Amino acid sequence: MDASLPIHHRMMITMHLLICKYCNRFRKQLMILTNAIRLEKLPEDDPARSGSLSNATRERIKKALREVSH
Repeated sequence: MDASLPIHHRMMITMHLLICKYCNRFRKQLMILTNAIRLEKLPEDDPARSGSLSNATRERIKKALREVSH
């Protein structure tokens, strides 16, 4: 994850991950933690952090829906 590996090492790791459920599970857990840390670094008012839309975006969507329905 930290450095590039030669192609034969990458192929060996890929094959191992296809076979070893424990290493594959660990890799997935690392990805979850990495994504959680990235979200932690976002500003408080960033919509990506809250998982919801900003009020301005909600209003634009409402307006667009009203225009389509008329």
